[in-house]
Amino acid sequence: MNGFRRFTRLIPLLILWLMASALIWGFVFTRITDTARENKIVIFVDAETPGAAELETKLQPLLKDGIRMVQVHPFTYAMLDTSTITNADLYIVKASELEIYLSWFVPYPDDFESLMPAWEHEGVCYGQMVYTPIRSYDPFRGLISFGDQETYYLCFGKNSLHLSSQEGAVDDQAAACARLLLTGKFN
Repeated sequence: MNGFRRFTRLIPLLILWLMASALIWGFVFTRITDTARENKIVIFVDAETPGAAELETKLQPLLKDGIRMVQVHPFTYAMLDTSTITNADLYIVKASELEIYLSWFVPYPDDFESLMPAWEHEGVCYGQMVYTPIRSYDPFRGLISFGDQETYYLCFGKNSLHLSSQEGAVDDQAAACARLLLTGKFN
């Protein structure tokens, strides 16, 4: 009985040790499997992304110039750390919420050809349609769950390091990725 009491007194310390261990290993794992912003394209989607890993795997080999990784996340991924979502390269957003996130977007570059119908705010193009429930062809089937009966638009992030029209850009791979997403040529 005495050994049992000693063990029960150690339970809080064991729980604390397990929590600390999980945090440390999580930090180490993140550092090993992540890369610098200059070497990755980050896409945030205002919908569920059950096929995010598959979409990342399809897009990554199609991009060049030192892009080692593509990350696709739902908006809920950034609940605790808003810096990750505000520094994204591309966004796929519902039409009804575009104005809410307008401060995160940059106007489409002048040299970017209009591939799909555009979303404009005060005469400036900020997004191009990437999904509509009316369209019979859906290149995102199984990858992104556009649950609503709503149109979604692809927008460029104002803090992107991969858009040549932005100050401090390292390449133009966000535009290359946008073309792939808009045309469905990643499948």
